[in-house]
Amino acid sequence: MRRTNIYMDEDQLVMLKFLALQQGQTVAELVRTAVNQLLSEQLKNEDKWKTQFNGLINRVRSRIPDNLSSEEIEKDITQAKKEQKKTLRESCC
Repeated sequence: MRRTNIYMDEDQLVMLKFLALQQGQTVAELVRTAVNQLLSEQLKNEDKWKTQFNGLINRVRSRIPDNLSSEEIEKDITQAKKEQKKTLRESCC
């Protein structure tokens, strides 16, 4: 384990000391627990996002004919983007 310093509001530190005393832990243990929970949640969210993104990619790939080249796909995307921008400009003004 490595030692690190963090800054927090006086109220936060008082509350952490109170919780630590109540739970029979040190402030450092509470902080490590909180950091572990945050990291775990973030990784779950990242995994969920990756799963959704990969699902989207697979759905898009399943709709693309096998005989299209990447250049043709890029051309279609560019054209669709131009059409969308044109539609947005026409509808807003």
